Amino acid sequence: IKNAEFVVTDSFHACVFSMIFKTPFAVFERKISGENKNMNSRIYDFLEEYHLENRLVEEKRKEIGILKALGYGNFSIIMKFAVYAVSAGVLGCTVGILIGINTLPHIIYNAYKIMYYMPDIRIIPDTQSILLGTLAAVLCTLLVSVIVCERELSRSCAMILRPKTPKAGKRILLERITPIWKHMNFSAKLTVRNIFRYKSRMFMTIIGIAGCTALIVAAFGLKNSFIPLTDTQFNEIFKYNAVVVPKEGGTAEELDYLKNVIDDTGDVSSVMLARQQEAVVTRNNVVKDESTYLTVMEEPERFSEVTILRKRGDNRRLDMTDDSVMINEKMAKELSVKVGDTIKITVDGNTAELSVGGIYEQYIKNYVYISPKLYEEKFGNAVEYNMAQVVLKNTDEQNEFGGKMLANDKIAGVTYLSSGIKEMEDMLDSLNLVVLVMIISAAALAFVVLYNLTNINIAERVREIATFKVLGFYSRETSGVIYKENIALTVCGIISGLFLGIFLTMFIVQTVEVDNIMFGRDILPSSFIFAALLTLAFALLVNFAMGFKIKKVNMVESLKSVE
Repeated sequence: IKNAEFVVTDSFHACVFSMIFKTPFAVFERKISGENKNMNSRIYDFLEEYHLENRLVEEKRKEIGILKALGYGNFSIIMKFAVYAVSAGVLGCTVGILIGINTLPHIIYNAYKIMYYMPDIRIIPDTQSILLGTLAAVLCTLLVSVIVCERELSRSCAMILRPKTPKAGKRILLERITPIWKHMNFSAKLTVRNIFRYKSRMFMTIIGIAGCTALIVAAFGLKNSFIPLTDTQFNEIFKYNAVVVPKEGGTAEELDYLKNVIDDTGDVSSVMLARQQEAVVTRNNVVKDESTYLTVMEEPERFSEVTILRKRGDNRRLDMTDDSVMINEKMAKELSVKVGDTIKITVDGNTAELSVGGIYEQYIKNYVYISPKLYEEKFGNAVEYNMAQVVLKNTDEQNEFGGKMLANDKIAGVTYLSSGIKEMEDMLDSLNLVVLVMIISAAALAFVVLYNLTNINIAERVREIATFKVLGFYSRETSGVIYKENIALTVCGIISGLFLGIFLTMFIVQTVEVDNIMFGRDILPSSFIFAALLTLAFALLVNFAMGFKIKKVNMVESLKSVE
């Protein structure tokens, strides 16, 4: 404020600006994310703003009463708080937009940059999203300010000038369950009654903690979903270790020499010819052509020696037949295909309708497996194999095996699956940063929610806390009254968040998947344990921080009569 004369002469606006600059932390209690919020977060914002503005108005009740007694109209008084709310909201959104645009896109983009060849990032802010996000945040803040002020101004000046009457306690349902209630001690009964006494704060805490826990579950669940891409895919599903590619493909008889050359090395335990070619799969006008391959195995009855076909979940083995094809789970979901349905497969300009005999577990790329007999029957051509899948006895000697293969002038190259595993592991390591960002965001959410609500709780019950001190309660016992309520609500929020985290994880996993990859769908028990422990740790940290504020409550000032 440069014009001090303006501030002094216009006392009404001076009140507004003094509120902003005298309570700077209140500004940062606003949300710092101004972009692209869904309806659930808007509802959450509205509830939190309601608590913050309600607390602000309660602290300024005396000023409101004086202004009303001096003749200020309701609109003028409401504008005082409205200007404050709008200013704080705009400032919070501005800070959030600047931080969000200059941090999160770079973190996520750099993680994906390891997976794909992409140019350097160039940030182009979405003006429409920024404006809509800011407008929604400001409107939530403004609406709450008007509602809370209007409620207070509906009372007489004498009522407003007096402190608000504490909320009356009521009998709760648990009290009617005599066997449980009579075995509870005084402290436990007090905690339960206070929890249900302030229902809005109870629901706000549970919702906030549930959101925090769900975010952490989703973060660890996302990390769990990466595991099948390496361990399951390359250690359990793919049994072969190398692929030998001849310079010229041919029938099984024409490539008999290739199997002999591979067997003569003495380094392999199994070898099978295969034909693999790009294909387009369609059903009901839905086309699947990204990383999709039609694969013909020489001997379907020995298929399990090189690749395991199984159903995800129960690991039930699937057998290939001569009257149907096998497709992977991701492709089946995108095409809305079930076992027994018919799909169209197009290769080299030829299209055939084939029945789906099984849906198998697969995480990388999309393969349609077909027997040689069915291939010849549907496409009218003899199978010409273009590779040999090899299971090595000792993977540590794969370089020696490759050298022996490349010594033959009829062999074009040798590819090892271990190189694909290394690339996949590097890609997944880069995504750990995204997981870390989610955990930090969850920690910030938990801290802000618990700090604000605990702060409100203490401010509203300062006379009650002072009364405990006067009655001789020790500091630990006095703090325990508030702590027990926070811990109880935190536990309820954690339990709710664990269930919510399952759905959030599934949504995130299926959203971030690309066409040629299916992430795992299982959440390890350790993810739930870590999420619960971390959320509880955040709650204990807030309790520790707020303990100092409880100790500073002055008994005399808190209990002295208003008159």
